[in-house]
Amino acid sequence: MRCLLIGKAEVIAVFHRKLRESIVDVSGYHLLCDQFDADCASGLRQWHPVDDALLRLTAQRFRELPPTPFSERPMHSTSLAQQKKASPPSTPATGT
Repeated sequence: MRCLLIGKAEVIAVFHRKLRESIVDVSGYHLLCDQFDADCASGLRQWHPVDDALLRLTAQRFRELPPTPFSERPMHSTSLAQQKKASPPSTPATGT
């Protein structure tokens, strides 16, 4: 799964919010954090940096968005578009 690096902090922030809201206790919070760390270490997520180019493109996408709610998540869609440009085209699998 491809994710922006800032997502690591966002996930831990969600876990911490659940702790503050008493949805999980301290041991549950640490369990969630440890499992997330293990998932990250296993390569479950491919982390991509947020760089100046991504921020510039994202700002431009925000400027062009219509004022409708939930029209797009510009940073994520910009990152995905950049990743697709950088990745070699995949070839379809052939069955035998």
